[in-house]
Parts: sequence; C-alpha cells; structure tokens
Amino acid sequence: MGHFSEQSFYEILELSPHANSEEIQKAFYKAKATYSPASTALYSVFSESEAQELLRLIDEAYAVLSNSAKRREYDKTLAKNSPSAEPSSATPIQKTPAAATEDLPDFMLPATEPVKTPSPSSPTKAKEPEPSSVPGKGYGKTIISHYNVDESFETEIANQTVFDGTFLQKVRHYKNISIDQLSETSRISRPYLISVETNDFHALPAPVYVRGFIMSVARLLGLNERLTADSYMKLFKDSRDK
Repeated sequence: MGHFSEQSFYEILELSPHANSEEIQKAFYKAKATYSPASTALYSVFSESEAQELLRLIDEAYAVLSNSAKRREYDKTLAKNSPSAEPSSATPIQKTPAAATEDLPDFMLPATEPVKTPSPSSPTKAKEPEPSSVPGKGYGKTIISHYNVDESFETEIANQTVFDGTFLQKVRHYKNISIDQLSETSRISRPYLISVETNDFHALPAPVYVRGFIMSVARLLGLNERLTADSYMKLFKDSRDK
C-alpha cells in the first residue's frame, strides 16, 4: 500500500503540476469512475484495503488541489522536499547500488538449525551438501521457482537502471518462471503480462493498474519493487505522452 502514499497528489490524479482547475475537476471525476468500488478490475489488482486507501487518496488529492490556498501550500511542501525540481508527475529512476543483491528478495536463506551433538554410540555421518540459495553458489529461489545462479547476470540485474518489458522477460526466463505461472500467482491476466513484456503500453490499462502490475511482477521475480515500478512507469508515461 505504501506505493500510493509515496506518489504526489498530481500523480494520484494523473495531472501535470500546471493543471488548471477545470483539468483537476475532470481528472477527479475520471479517477472516481475508474477506481470506483464497483470496479471488478480494481479488486483483481489490489486488496480491498489497498483499494480503499487509493480512493481515500483520490478524495484527499482533489480536496487539496481544487483549493487554491491549499494547493499553494502543498506545492511549497513538494518543492521543499525536492529542492532541485518542481513537482513532477514522473518519479525519477534511481540507480541500484552494486551490492543490490542484498535488497532483492531473490534468495531465501534456510533457517539456522541448532547444532546437534552426535551420540558417542552412533558414528558421525557427513551431511550431504544442499543446493545453496546464496548468489553464485548453486541454486537460487524466488517465491515460485528455483533456478541456477548465473553470477554475471546477477551483476547485470544489480546494476540495471532501466526495467522495460524486455528486461523483465529476460529475468523471468532466467529465474525459470513461465508466463502462466506468473499470471496464476499474480492474478494478472496473460494478455496484460504479454503487453507488459512487449512494451505494448497502449494495450495496458490506467497507470495505477499498471503500477500495481509491475509491483506484483517485480516481487515475484525477486526484484526491487520500487525501482522496477518507477523505471517502467517512466517509460509508460513517456509513451502515452507521445
């Protein structure tokens, strides 16, 4: 749910920071219609609590942006938090540190078990080595798959700054996840996943749905959710603005 609150009111209503009062009102009505409680698509992407939080933020965004005094104060707050840039509807892409494998939930380490002292009457048996879930030492895990770790590709993922559909597909193949597995687990329809991976931005639904798609896909692929979503949504917005 945090990714909603991290967006500005302009992003919530899909507005330019320079939108006039008429544009704000139209955007509000459009958002309320698109994300109404009657929307079955909304609840197929977000949980009920997430959907309620989104609707609350839509109302709050309109209440602030439609009031000139409140909007001025809000814009000052945005400028204060981002002194180098004016309020923007595009979230900047952040560069992943070289050691980003620590931030990626790719590899689930087994719980540490207490050391057992062997009985004097029983011979000590050497334990068979298990496939490791540590990068570069055998096998890796995601929530829904196991795969052979490729250190060079792990480094590529760690240093990646642009997560378009082609790269997401490359990661999916590497981590041994079929598109049907991804669709079933994420509850995102197969056609939408194909559109995501082929960068067919105009075949995708409204931005808030797409951001939800990318957050879910990133989580299942073991990627940094925020970084992946910010990167993909910048490409999505740029394409839609053309």
